[in-house]
This record gives sequence, C-alpha cells and structure tokens, in this order.
Amino acid sequence: MVQIRNEMYKSVEKKILRGKYLEQRKQMDVEDVNRKSNIVCKQLFEQRVWIEAKKIHCYKSIGNEVSTVKVLEEAKRLGKEIIVPEEHLYKVEPAYVRQYQDKGIDLVICPGVVFDLELNRLGRGKGFYDILLSQLGTYAVGLAYEEQIVKGEYLFSPEGHDIPMDMLVTEEYICLLYTSDAADE
Repeated sequence: MVQIRNEMYKSVEKKILRGKYLEQRKQMDVEDVNRKSNIVCKQLFEQRVWIEAKKIHCYKSIGNEVSTVKVLEEAKRLGKEIIVPEEHLYKVEPAYVRQYQDKGIDLVICPGVVFDLELNRLGRGKGFYDILLSQLGTYAVGLAYEEQIVKGEYLFSPEGHDIPMDMLVTEEYICLLYTSDAADE
C-alpha cells in the first residue's frame, strides 16, 4: 500500500513539474528558440560523441523544444545515418520501441522538459526514451535550454525505469554524467 502511494505521489510530482516547465517553454518567443537552439546545436557538434557517431537516433522537435532541424541537416551533410522515430510511436505501447534494437545506434539524442544537474530528465511523459535507452544501452545526450535546468534543487525522485542522460548540452554549458569512463577522456 505504501509503495502504491509513493508511486502515485511521484506520478503527480512529475506531472506538476512537467506542466510548470512546459508552460515556461511555451512562453519563449520564436527568435529566442532559434537563437538558443543554434547555440545548443553548435555545442553538440563540437563533442567527441557526436563527431565519432555514425548512426544517430534523434527526436523530431515539437513546439518550443530545442530544434533538431540543424542536427538532422548536419548529420545528413556528414553522411551519418539518422533514425527519427515515427510520430505514432510516442503514443503507443512502449513495446514498439523494440524495433530499434540491433540497429547499431551509437548515439541517442533525447528531448526533455526539465533536467537536473545529476542529468535526470523528465520527458514528454510516455516513457519512450527510457525504454529505448534501457534496451540499447547507448550513449544519451539531452538537449535543453538553460531555463530547463533545475540547479541546487531536488528535481524528483527518479524511479527504477528512469534513465539519466550521459551528457546534457545547453546554450551555456555541457554537463557530463561522471563515470569511470568519463574520467579517462
């Protein structure tokens, strides 16, 4: 009973945070979205993980998310193979994510509504990327605006299925999840 109550609380907590940050992002004007998205993309293109990746899974930006138009264009220009999930996959049972297994994906670029400095992420709310990352075990990069990062606060209690990012790229900085592999870079 206590576990069910805790899960319900976490669900409500995530819903409130998601709503707050979606509303904040919705208020951004087009010029700001384009300017910041361009800077985020430029930062991404300088990262070794991007340079070395041959096959990339990338979200298709919607609304005022960090635009992935430049990511898709640059990947094409560099001859990288890019996989963009079908729109309907976000709305169906997560089991459909299995179609991405064994595709040799080197890098997954994930959307997010809000992140913290431990690279936890609240996404669109369907669990697509958590399932994808758990199945692929591939390097994950979140793209975000600085306003989407909660600093010095507790974001939410990650659940067992929540997968943190390996890297977070904003217009102001790049944050890496510390692992023993990261120390060797």
